[in-house]
Amino acid sequence: MTTPSPSADPGTESGPSKSGWPRFAPKSRRRHPRRRVGAIVVTIIVVAATLTTVVVLLRTGCALGTEVGLFNVTAPQMVVNIPQNGTGGMFQNAANWTVSSGSLTLGGLPTQEPGSGDGWAALRGTGLNIVARQPFFAVYSVRNTTELSTSARPCSQPYVTEAVGFGYCGGFAFPGLPIPNPANDSLEPHVLNWSCPGVQPSSGVESGGYMWFDTAFPTSSTNGASSEITTLDLCNWTTNFTHYAWGEVGIPFVLHVPHAGTEISVQGYVNWESWNGGNLSSALYILPHGAIWRVAVIGEYSLNYPGILPPGLLAFQRLSC
Repeated sequence: MTTPSPSADPGTESGPSKSGWPRFAPKSRRRHPRRRVGAIVVTIIVVAATLTTVVVLLRTGCALGTEVGLFNVTAPQMVVNIPQNGTGGMFQNAANWTVSSGSLTLGGLPTQEPGSGDGWAALRGTGLNIVARQPFFAVYSVRNTTELSTSARPCSQPYVTEAVGFGYCGGFAFPGLPIPNPANDSLEPHVLNWSCPGVQPSSGVESGGYMWFDTAFPTSSTNGASSEITTLDLCNWTTNFTHYAWGEVGIPFVLHVPHAGTEISVQGYVNWESWNGGNLSSALYILPHGAIWRVAVIGEYSLNYPGILPPGLLAFQRLSC
């Protein structure tokens, strides 16, 4: 596994030679064939043992439209909250920025491109542990279409995006990005305002976009699983508490890019997972003893291993004993 080299200076990027991640040029954008179906088709499958009936009809789905543009935007590839005075670590064999609109999904895992390569980072201290990239995001419009399906899934947002390569900077880290109140993750910053210094955009690549992401402790104004908040009393403990998040995990993002005098926004998830021998978690947290912790699940997760805390990525509020 290749270990990224975190830099305490956000203005210094470690580059592909240090991080081990390859540098990709933008690949040719996907060409999606257009299909037309002329009649309603009804398929009934009867299985004697279970008496299962599947009805397939022409229903409304979602398909790619035209390409709006190609944008190079700083984007988090992995983000983990660091419990105050504790540890927040993350591990990755594959990562991507997954976007869905109705029946259309781009960037799903597992994948080896563009988020290929092993990555690892574990930081003690306070704030956010972030490994970021500067991908080329191809932004497309979408359109409703008809397709054979068991259910209707029309377009749910007017644009989608797909990471089609990397440029300018390789992987770089923001270890312990400070937050206003390190004991309360509901006050975190959610935008990385940084770009490679002294680099001009390539021909055909637009600039000026940014990515918002959400790792905050859920409140009435943020996304989160409010029903999955657990209080963990470590006041009388003499050892720290360790939590692992397994499988595919992700946090919400919104990509904002300029277009035709206005702004386009695309919602999705920053997704990553680790499958190194099946025994390496996608994230870990070490909570110091001698405090009361309110712990909330954030984002999405694929595996639900039993434990004291709910599965998945976490946000924290630290209280005194």
